[in-house]
Amino acid sequence: MVGDVLREKVRLFLARFTESGTSCLLVMVGGNVSALTLAHWSKAAQTGAVSAAILVALSFTPLRRWISNGLLMALGITLATTLADYLVHPGRFSIEALEAIITGLGAGVLYLLFQHWRGQSASLPSGEPPGGQNKGG
Repeated sequence: MVGDVLREKVRLFLARFTESGTSCLLVMVGGNVSALTLAHWSKAAQTGAVSAAILVALSFTPLRRWISNGLLMALGITLATTLADYLVHPGRFSIEALEAIITGLGAGVLYLLFQHWRGQSASLPSGEPPGGQNKGG
């Protein structure tokens, strides 16, 4: 039981770390991956870790219900990544929070793309069981 909970929290952390960190890396260098430096990787890792920690912490609260809802999870990732990115390194654009907002949006979109790629729906619940077929008689 405890092992299952720990395994789920580690999986949640790693997935959110990957989405947030990847988005941060790409936004920092404006998509030019040849410009990546160790400093970029370090800031992206910090942003990913803070964002993932926020989301794992929220998974212990009543807000954990959003984990099973793809669109709410994308929103949670967007908000957590925006906050984390802003805390780790305020932006380089004229509007200080703009880079953090773009990074957050990128992380949310990456989550939705990964969900689509894995074949999982990211829509609001419809009341139907998974698979779209009513299993009742």
